Amino acid sequence: MKAVLSCLDILNLNCDISELFGESLSHSLIDDILKKAYDKFSFKADISKIMVEAMPSQTDGYIVFITKIED
Repeated sequence: MKAVLSCLDILNLNCDISELFGESLSHSLIDDILKKAYDKFSFKADISKIMVEAMPSQTDGYIVFITKIED
C-alpha cells in the first residue's frame, strides 16, 4: 500500500515530520493511516506485521509505503 501525506495532511494530523523516520516512527500516526486505508480500501493489516518506509516527494509532501509481512 502507498499512502501520500501532503504537508497539509501532516499539519492536520498534528504530526512532527521526524515521526515519519527511523525508530521515532509514531504508532498513532501509523494507526491513523491504517484506519483510513481500511475505511477507503478495506486494507487490513496488524501493526505488528508491517514494514513502513517514508520518503519525501517533491510534489506530494511525503510518500509512506506500508508492506504487510506474511508469516
